Amino acid sequence: MLYTNLTMISELFNIVENNGKQIKKALALNASDFEDALQYRCAKDAGCDCIITRNQKDFSFSNIPVLSASEYLEQMEAH
Repeated sequence: MLYTNLTMISELFNIVENNGKQIKKALALNASDFEDALQYRCAKDAGCDCIITRNQKDFSFSNIPVLSASEYLEQMEAH
């Protein structure tokens, strides 16, 4: 069951690269949460339009729009 769900998710989304370059760039951000910084760097390097999270406040350093899931869905419905 878990394998099937992960397979479905992987077909819906692009999986971006996560490598040493992003780790070094994330560390240089000096953010309060390393995982958030790493997600940001991967999104930035992959050219993502936004980051979707329940934890928007930890992305204060982001110059990519950071949206909640409901905000993202509202934007998609408007288009």
